[in-house]
Amino acid sequence: MAILRRADTTPNQIQLDDEGSYISVTKDVTKGQFNSLVESMPQDMDEDKGLTPSQGTSLQTALFKTFVIGWSLDVEPSVEEYLALPREAADAIDTALMTHFSNIQVGESDRKKSKR
Repeated sequence: MAILRRADTTPNQIQLDDEGSYISVTKDVTKGQFNSLVESMPQDMDEDKGLTPSQGTSLQTALFKTFVIGWSLDVEPSVEEYLALPREAADAIDTALMTHFSNIQVGESDRKKSKR
């Protein structure tokens, strides 16, 4: 894949359970979205301890706002609806989004390098 291309904003469905719950996310992150995520990350993070609970919650909300473009609920996805979910549903979304974001950060060229 050529390095100079437009970000792929095609919806990608991520299953959350065996009951049909899913979120739809964009396949890529644009430079603007990445910049917004970086701005939402804490500047005073302790390298040894990682994120505090409130910093982690802020990051999870930013990931939701950045990536989720659809879901299996019968309402439009919004931060307000996400924050109104029961804890186990929100945790499933958070886990899926962290995995998705991590996979985006390890690009195809990085995957090839690690095999060498």
